[in-house]
Amino acid sequence: MSKNQRRRYSSFEKVRVIYSPKYTAGKASLQTKIKLLYRKLKENSLCDTKKSIIDEINKAVIDWNAEYSPRNEIDLHGMTKEAALDYVGKRWRSEVILMVNLTIITGQGHHSKENQPVIKQGLLKKFRSRVEVNTENPGKLVLVKRQKLG
Repeated sequence: MSKNQRRRYSSFEKVRVIYSPKYTAGKASLQTKIKLLYRKLKENSLCDTKKSIIDEINKAVIDWNAEYSPRNEIDLHGMTKEAALDYVGKRWRSEVILMVNLTIITGQGHHSKENQPVIKQGLLKKFRSRVEVNTENPGKLVLVKRQKLG
């Protein structure tokens, strides 16, 4: 078996990804925007304003994914748990129709309360046996398609 054939059978492997300058600039811009919005959220005490800021954060991440992420990959960095689970559910339903796996970048929880990966834990609970954790990068999951028998 050649090296290329072995790659086909590995769910996760060390791959060096080189992003385009447009992707890199878009990601940096998103991170800056999210950082500013979270700072604004901390400084604000009005419930309606907080909800509006959270909605803006989640929308920014969704919009970024629509423009920059590959079709079968989403990056949830910055999103709230509830919005992330809802977004993944919607995307998964559309991906199941296409029968492709969905790679989800959740992060490892370094910026969450108590450094717990709340989005990752929520996805593991919600999708149970359909989700695999990348052993090389525990902040990355894959929702695995299931072939229909018969």
